Amino acid sequence: MISGFFIFNQKGEVLISRLYRTDLKRSIADVFRIQVVSNSDVRSPIITLGSTSFFHVRVNNLYVVAVTKCNANAALVFEFCYRFISIAKSYFGKVDEEAVKNNFVLIYELIDEIIDFGYPQNSEADTLKTYITTESVVSATIAPEESSKITTQATGSTSWRRGDVKYKKNEAFVDVVETVNLSMSAKGTVLRADVDGHILMRAYLSGSPECKFGLNDKLVVDKSERTGGDAVELDDCRFHQCVRLDEFDSTRTISFVPPDGEFELMKYRSTTNVKLPLKVIATVNEVGTTQVTYVVAVKTNFNNKLSATNVVIRIPTPLNTTSVDCKVALGKAKYVPAENVVVWKIPRIQGGQEVSFSGTAKLTSTTTRQVWARPPIDVDFQVLMFTSSGLIVRFLKVFEKSNYHSVKWVRYLTKASALPPYTWGSAETQSLLAAAATQQAAWSGYSLHYFQDTSDEAIVYILTGWESVPAHWKWIKSEPNQRLLELGKGLMELVELKHAHFVADLQGVQWVVLEQWEGERGELKHEDGEMVDVVGKVEENPEQACRLRGFAEERKGSSLRGEGLGDNTVLLRKLPIASVVI
Repeated sequence: MISGFFIFNQKGEVLISRLYRTDLKRSIADVFRIQVVSNSDVRSPIITLGSTSFFHVRVNNLYVVAVTKCNANAALVFEFCYRFISIAKSYFGKVDEEAVKNNFVLIYELIDEIIDFGYPQNSEADTLKTYITTESVVSATIAPEESSKITTQATGSTSWRRGDVKYKKNEAFVDVVETVNLSMSAKGTVLRADVDGHILMRAYLSGSPECKFGLNDKLVVDKSERTGGDAVELDDCRFHQCVRLDEFDSTRTISFVPPDGEFELMKYRSTTNVKLPLKVIATVNEVGTTQVTYVVAVKTNFNNKLSATNVVIRIPTPLNTTSVDCKVALGKAKYVPAENVVVWKIPRIQGGQEVSFSGTAKLTSTTTRQVWARPPIDVDFQVLMFTSSGLIVRFLKVFEKSNYHSVKWVRYLTKASALPPYTWGSAETQSLLAAAATQQAAWSGYSLHYFQDTSDEAIVYILTGWESVPAHWKWIKSEPNQRLLELGKGLMELVELKHAHFVADLQGVQWVVLEQWEGERGELKHEDGEMVDVVGKVEENPEQACRLRGFAEERKGSSLRGEGLGDNTVLLRKLPIASVVI
């Protein structure tokens, strides 16, 4: 199983080190430091070197690493890493370098108790806290009794809860927290809309109560049961270990003996029938080269008894913006030059209400005009007592042999995703591009290359070859390509497609100058240092032609940028793509 466990800081220094088996030496930490910490190109959480596999999880400025030499269950290893992080948070709050250094003795106690000869054992925080404590040591007179209780809890049917818990007031709090992930195109088309949901519970109940928790009558979890109606459809449901899954499958009732205190009862995703709490409609017009006008309307899509709070709308502006004249009827709007955005803050928007922003951005003149990529508008908000998935709690019942009275509370909260926008270096994008390159090359027989626009890194050109235009259209309509396009929703938007009639080998090419024009041109001379220099007509517009000049790595991009590229000419840099699909 696990042969070694390490915690590194962002410099690659070892903070925690523990070997559980003799098949590893402590020098293995140097291998991880060199191959992963010092190598910015490594994006996969698993790296295998020879017979040694490194599994790592990033948390704040730390690497939590498990090392094994056997064919271990990867999901189990990652579950252990995340469980360790959860236990550490329950002991000393935030997990960062300072906390690890301040609590290293406690951490060694924990990992020695959690793992035995490389096999994970008891990882319940409540059980661990009974005998690994930061408080004073219990007296010897009561130690045997406590030891018996600990043994019963650790080896019993409910290892997550002690049976002698007592409260003066018995209460249970349930929070249904949903995070909405939404990406829309400039034309208003929904590219991605899904919900990440968490059901959090705080149980302050005496004894060993049995809780029953009911969700919607129309709740579909199995994809084969979906009919496309108004039922709440959930994906990837995951439950706490205390839940009895057989009862949930038959009655959609969650039955469990809760741990004492706060815990996550259930996690889920929803990708269908998503109700968006806010809708943003933006009209952006570029007036010549000196102004950009904005009209942004925000509509609420929930009951007028509810309200959205802490609404923050970030409206991007061109890089050469000097000032923005903002007009709003509700809230405050301010231009932030350091971030090239207008930040519009609204304390509260009532359900059924519509608010608007209008503004004019003044631009400074530039020597070379570059096309503005128009980054997406970012919206942050919170809506209480509303769920985008439609999930509701029908009932929560508590049964205990003493038949005491308990108070139950249920709260709903929907908020915007805090995830950063996808970049070409993110694991999701790299995985998709690698899969596309492999599958299309296998279909067409031609290599596929990705080049990034140096003037706007959000734009990527895909350059590849085909036997003919019909052959390419056959691939576009094929099932493998449609599957790739479906995976790419929310990651990227396909803007334009052109077929040019020329033959070019792009192997070894690191920089490309792509020039387009209409009409006749004079003689085009071949320049020194070019690996590729081809001119071809565009299939979609016979009046249009393009020239592609490719340069090897020795020809640096800085010298190419100084050539005075025209309005219809772009400088492209080759994008490195991971060879293994993550």
